Amino acid sequence: MFTRPLAVLILFFGSALVGCGRQTPEPIAQTRAPDLARGGRLFASICAQCHGAAGEGVKDRGLPLPTSVFVNSNTNRSIVEMIKVGRPPTADRPAMPPKGGRLDLTDDELHDIVAFLRTIPVGDD
Repeated sequence: MFTRPLAVLILFFGSALVGCGRQTPEPIAQTRAPDLARGGRLFASICAQCHGAAGEGVKDRGLPLPTSVFVNSNTNRSIVEMIKVGRPPTADRPAMPPKGGRLDLTDDELHDIVAFLRTIPVGDD
């Protein structure tokens, strides 16, 4: 007699509890076409401190970007995602703080930076 309503309640609350433990990643929003000029200004004022004005890298601070395997093998969205959360240090690279230490950067600004990064030519190293 109460079997059907009880089963419905168990399914409803059981599925609600299963979802409670999951953390959904914050979506990366890109609401417009990248602004390369703004990306260049942001790169110069934030990223260049560790990665150099031409992305060439700064010893013990940041790796070269135009020749980076990570940069060249990932999508803009993946790179923005990494910039948002940063990276811990490893034996071959220093740590990168989330958003390069500028937590006020928006997703659009991060997309602008990455779009600008794609325009930096690979040097003659």
